[in-house]
Amino acid sequence: AVKYVVSAYDIDNAILDGFTITGSYGYYAAGVYLDSSDDVSIINCKLKANDDYGIYIKNYSYPNIHNCTFIDNSSAGIYSSTSQPDISYCIFDGNNTTPQGLYLTNGSTIEVADCVFKDHTSDGIFGSNATLTVTDSNFVGNSDNGLELNSDVTTTLTNCSVKDSGDDGIYASDSDLIMEHCIVDHSTDYGLYIGSYSNLTLKGSVDRKSTRLNSSHIPLLRM
Repeated sequence: AVKYVVSAYDIDNAILDGFTITGSYGYYAAGVYLDSSDDVSIINCKLKANDDYGIYIKNYSYPNIHNCTFIDNSSAGIYSSTSQPDISYCIFDGNNTTPQGLYLTNGSTIEVADCVFKDHTSDGIFGSNATLTVTDSNFVGNSDNGLELNSDVTTTLTNCSVKDSGDDGIYASDSDLIMEHCIVDHSTDYGLYIGSYSNLTLKGSVDRKSTRLNSSHIPLLRM
């Protein structure tokens, strides 16, 4: 077993296309490891059963991740620290074994489009100290939250659905959230939990059939 199946340090203009990447092993291991790498494309790949991450991105890396599947990775499908990945047409399938689909932190700026985050044992997306833009994506059946925005996360969701979350559809603390034309449906606890020092802007969005809407924790609500 190897810690990184594919490793790229200070690499520009590379393409990884059409591979199944599996079997990394160790602490902070990954199927694909990107460090200080720019314009790296990972397309049409399956990242499966890696320990800890399908893809681990750090130190100002700028990958394009397109049409990939993430399944059965032990910690998260993608971990991003201080980087700017663009992610599109991907499936993050926790298969009731992977805690998070996408974990972003340390100033990462991430764009997600046309993706599915389903059946994770914790959250579809977990963020801390990051900027996140998600469009035309679905979050289904994640055991904790569809999205957890935990401290200083600026998030814009457009044309997204968040359904059947085990706790909250969206949990936000000390974060700013804009939702436009989104649906939050059948959350076990709160559809939207907007905690202290957070701002929420809703435009044409609906929370329905959730147990509770935590409006008492919304310091700023714009419709």
